[in-house]
Amino acid sequence: MEHADADLYTILKVSPRASTREIRRAYRRKVKQYHPDLNQANSDTERKIRAINFAYEVLSHPAKRKEYDQSRIGREVSVRGKNKQPSTPATEPRESEMRDIFFSFVFIMILGLAVVFSR
Repeated sequence: MEHADADLYTILKVSPRASTREIRRAYRRKVKQYHPDLNQANSDTERKIRAINFAYEVLSHPAKRKEYDQSRIGREVSVRGKNKQPSTPATEPRESEMRDIFFSFVFIMILGLAVVFSR
């Protein structure tokens, strides 16, 4: 996709912490700014409108936005530390997996103590 290298937050000129409402406002402002009826002389308008629409499509949906943010963080890590391998789910456990392991361990310990003390 042609928008893969562009930062979607930069396209809409919003902060990564922007709310859905702020993203919608920025989208409407940008679409109005680059609308083909208002910019007939500019041949680059169609490309900009497509980029704006794509950015809004991703950032306005919570699941798509979360996925984009995670991939964006991964790209920043690989750019900053070129000699380092970015962490991947295959090499490092996720926080939820660690939490599951911890609670499983605690449950087994409590169950084991209950069995010992019930004798």
